Amino acid sequence: MKKTLHLLVSLVASLIILTACISCGSKDTGVPEENTYERVERLSGLKLTSKYNDTTRTFKAKINDSDKTITLTLPSNISSWGNITAQFSLSSSTTSMQINGTGTSYIPKDSCDTINYESDVSLGTCIFIENFSVNNFNTVVVKRDGNPNTDTYTVTINYGAMLFVSSNTTSYVSSSPQWQQGTFDTVYKAGDIITIPSTETKGPLYRHLGYSTSKTSETPEYDFGAQITVTQDMVNAGIINLYMVWSKYKLGDLVTNITDVDDKTQTGYVAYICGENDSVKAASSKPSANWRYLIVSKYGTNRLTGKTWDEANSGFSNGVYLPCKEEMNAIVENLWNSSNSRQTAVFGNGSGTDSGWNYYWTSTENETDNQRAWYVCVTTSYNDLSQNYKGYLDSIKEKSQTLNAIGISYLP
Repeated sequence: MKKTLHLLVSLVASLIILTACISCGSKDTGVPEENTYERVERLSGLKLTSKYNDTTRTFKAKINDSDKTITLTLPSNISSWGNITAQFSLSSSTTSMQINGTGTSYIPKDSCDTINYESDVSLGTCIFIENFSVNNFNTVVVKRDGNPNTDTYTVTINYGAMLFVSSNTTSYVSSSPQWQQGTFDTVYKAGDIITIPSTETKGPLYRHLGYSTSKTSETPEYDFGAQITVTQDMVNAGIINLYMVWSKYKLGDLVTNITDVDDKTQTGYVAYICGENDSVKAASSKPSANWRYLIVSKYGTNRLTGKTWDEANSGFSNGVYLPCKEEMNAIVENLWNSSNSRQTAVFGNGSGTDSGWNYYWTSTENETDNQRAWYVCVTTSYNDLSQNYKGYLDSIKEKSQTLNAIGISYLP
């Protein structure tokens, strides 16, 4: 019994001595205790904002917190844009940040805007840096006060090209083309496809003809609905500039002594501007000719009176034609104005003595009765724009009746 008790006492004493030795050993080695701080340092978001040609664009970075990476996609010429503002969002108001791990230590003190970050972002956790440079932007180091741990995010920047479209006009534009969503927020890489809207922009007088990479071009490089394949040259430039191409003349312009598509000299009012796949052109006397503008002669020039339909069709020469139904409708719609001046010049006799309603042939036959033809009924002494009543087209008159006729010409 005494022997057993003696062994037990010896064992307890040995354990006490061993514990004391371990404790002393740990102090003597100088090895710090294990860090128990929670790693809470986190970059919640980053966006860059800059302006090019008075247009502001924003670039939002993709942040992968698991592998601590930041990916930005920017125009290749971003360094030549205006002031770049960087907005960093941090996980805590007590977190500080350094660019490339050196230099200024930034502390969040501003409220974040609505950037739609994927993570929780509270007020007072944002850092704004003006005149930010993306050159040699390699890392972001974040650290929380009182926490010896830091997190380093590695930055990757991919470069491409952005699209800018100019209306290229100071005139009022009544409608805008419908570009695909995200077209102007995308930074394109070589091989990407940009689709141009299939509809033209509406303006009250000039006509939108297409798009060009040249501001002064009169002929579009890209038609409506065309596709642009982004090239490496475009990527290297960083910017793809497109300009809307508008008609040289506007509706109602009086052009004088100008050469038409038949190489004849004409003077008249621009009554119609031809567009792509144009229904009026398809019905015209020159559907295959390379014409853009339809003009109507002025003050009785090329105006016939008291002619049958056959006589009206054969009565013009020297690049002058009898308008078809579609062309006559365009003339009536486009040349009426509140002062009566253009309709008097087009449908008048040149002396200002016209009165009442007058009838003018078109070159279009009645679709079901070839003994009749389409004509327009107009007057130069009556104008009711509020009711949109400018004249009317009909096809009940027989070709043998005698009406008037006006001549049209086509300009390239």
